[in-house]
Amino acid sequence: MTDHDKELQELLRQWEAPRPGGRLDSRVMNSWRQTKPRPRIRTWLGIAAGILLLLGLAQSWMTPQTTRLATTMDAQGFRPVPDGNITITTLTRGSKQ
Repeated sequence: MTDHDKELQELLRQWEAPRPGGRLDSRVMNSWRQTKPRPRIRTWLGIAAGILLLLGLAQSWMTPQTTRLATTMDAQGFRPVPDGNITITTLTRGSKQ
C-alpha cells in the first residue's frame, strides 16, 4: 500500500454519510410504483364475466323450449264422441286465454 492509500482509508474512516432526507421513502416508493406493471386482473375478470353471461344467455335463447304434457284418463264410463272430432289447445308463454 502507498501512503496515498493509507491517507484515503483514514479519511474514509472519519467520514460520516449524511442522513437521508424526510422525503426519501416517498420518492423511492413512487419510483418503484412507476416501474411496477399495473394489475389488469380486474379488467380481465370483468371481460370474462361478460363473455360468460353472453354465452349463457345465447345458450338459453337457442335451446328449444320443450313442454311436457301429462294426461290421465279414467276409462270407466267412457263413451265415444259421436262426430269423432277432437280439438287440442295448448297454452304457450305470454299468450292470453
